[in-house]
Amino acid sequence: AIIACSWLRGPPAFFCNAQRPVIAAYLPEYRSYINVNNTAPYLTDLILFSLAPSKGGMLGGCCLEDHHFEQAGQARSYKEESSR
Repeated sequence: AIIACSWLRGPPAFFCNAQRPVIAAYLPEYRSYINVNNTAPYLTDLILFSLAPSKGGMLGGCCLEDHHFEQAGQARSYKEESSR
């Protein structure tokens, strides 16, 4: 949830404000072709996600690259511009 609390609200936050409703979107890395800007004005949080099993059967982070974080940053900028 730290990523979710950081992308559309501003600097990383370890605690989300429970008094504000949360409207989150889940964006797994394999769906990064989706234009998040269309929904960004309505969201409080964007959750970037990627998991892959290792050869030993353990789950771990995988596949999130710079362009995924750039996409989230663009969505935050679009949200800020659309709210002016």
